[in-house]
Amino acid sequence: MARLANTANHGFQALDPAAVALLATYVTAANPAACRIADPCAGEGAAAWQLASAWGIPADRLYLNELHTERAAACRGITPNTTSCDTVRWLRANRHGLQLVYLNPPFGTQAAGDERSELQFFRRVIEEGNWLQSGGIAILVTPQDVFAKPAVTQHLARHYDNLTILALPAALRRWREAIVIGVRRARARSGHALSDLITTLTTQLAQSLPELTPQVAPRYTIPVATNSTMVWEDATIGTPDQATTDVVMTGGATNTRAYRSAIDALRVAHLRPLGPLSATAAAARIATGEINGATIVIDGRPHIIKGSTTEDQTVWVETKEEGDTTTLITHHVTRQVPVVMAVDVADGSVRRYEGDAGLQKLLADPATAEALLAAITAVAPPVYAYDMDADTAATLATLKRKDGRTLPGYANGLLPMQKHVVAGVTRYLTTPDPRTGTRPKGTLLNAEMGAGKSTMGIAIAHWFHQQSLTK
Repeated sequence: MARLANTANHGFQALDPAAVALLATYVTAANPAACRIADPCAGEGAAAWQLASAWGIPADRLYLNELHTERAAACRGITPNTTSCDTVRWLRANRHGLQLVYLNPPFGTQAAGDERSELQFFRRVIEEGNWLQSGGIAILVTPQDVFAKPAVTQHLARHYDNLTILALPAALRRWREAIVIGVRRARARSGHALSDLITTLTTQLAQSLPELTPQVAPRYTIPVATNSTMVWEDATIGTPDQATTDVVMTGGATNTRAYRSAIDALRVAHLRPLGPLSATAAAARIATGEINGATIVIDGRPHIIKGSTTEDQTVWVETKEEGDTTTLITHHVTRQVPVVMAVDVADGSVRRYEGDAGLQKLLADPATAEALLAAITAVAPPVYAYDMDADTAATLATLKRKDGRTLPGYANGLLPMQKHVVAGVTRYLTTPDPRTGTRPKGTLLNAEMGAGKSTMGIAIAHWFHQQSLTK
């Protein structure tokens, strides 16, 4: 009968108010008016509102979502920040907008063979959406047997610090519910630290857990919001402008777990440029999405950046005449046009910079251009930044023309920029590629006539010869 009741209730099982009261003693708020908390599967909103009230957090800082129509109506009576949609598929929130999430998702699966609903909710809110800011508090409620499943245990080990795992008091534990409280990590745990914590949690969850009890002093403090804006909406309701803003703020499909897993499988890494990028080259990289989600100041206001490309198709007709015959040849040219979108962090307004003219406008402000270039350099630093090492400088200084010919104003030997080209090429050829871990087998040296390509080629060969003699 209990299983039938759970199914009839769409898997939702509200936490008993007595348990909620105990849970509230584990947490306090640093500044109740400066933080936001959310319950993405709120039921009637009773538990979330009881927690918010205990911590002094006002209703306008509480965000609720409930798929069930009648229960959603009850939530709207608590806070205007209420949506009614499928959390996993359609609920949208911006990155790092929340400081605490209370997740008591439906127990069970949607269909035979499906992944557990609880894990889908945890991944959507924490991993894919990144709705909870680093240092924020996550409160997860589900049966202990679900927490003990390898995929769920791995989620806990990867994404949280300072974990507390408790069982509900026996009188309130209908489904063997357990509560996990944790602090959101800035970066997912990996390597030996991850495997060691998984082992510890697996052992802990296989045993009897300590019960939820009232605390004399809170163990956790809800941090102050670091993001001034908050998006909380049903993605099935809105305008194209709202959708654009949402994609920029949340990362869109490129931020989903499935997409990131596919990219990770390809071992994609940012291709480091040989030398420092020009502003135009940096803009092209921005359009490929290398700094998506970065915050850049434009016209004195912080904006979140997202790069992409659109296709521009040009059709033109060529006419050829041979004697009495006229031939019409239709040419179709498709060009990838760079597009950079920027969303104002304060008011959500969207700026769109498209094509060469748009990028020139974006880079017109020297401060903006410098900030964009710095952001690109941070994710893909140049292999050679005109930082010639002393040994290379000494080697190249020994190269002189036998005939003694020089350009006016220059000493005999390589020109300064020729030396930097040689130093850059040799640095590139001796630096392992981060994508493969191997050194490049060759490169191309392309320059205009008279630039000294032959001379620089000789200098590169001489540098490698000297290395073989000294090492």
